[in-house]
Amino acid sequence: MKVRFEIQDMKITLSNVTLPEAIESYVLMKAVDDSGNEITLEMSHEQAVFLQDEFKDLNRRRLEHVYEGASQMPETYDLFNFDESDSN
Repeated sequence: MKVRFEIQDMKITLSNVTLPEAIESYVLMKAVDDSGNEITLEMSHEQAVFLQDEFKDLNRRRLEHVYEGASQMPETYDLFNFDESDSN
């Protein structure tokens, strides 16, 4: 089975879930749009670390593209903090 969802203008929440008296925990990521459509992903902490590394690499590549030819790139960039000067 193959499923594809496209949700725009979504709100993302992340939670660390540890059940009472449980040794293991997991990360819960929810994406909800304005219509109330919701996607929930349950992932291990290892998967969350992998995803974090992927976002860092994505941000690095975007910075290189946005600041190509500029004399200096900012040291950090928040993918989710867009301002009007970034829109092309």
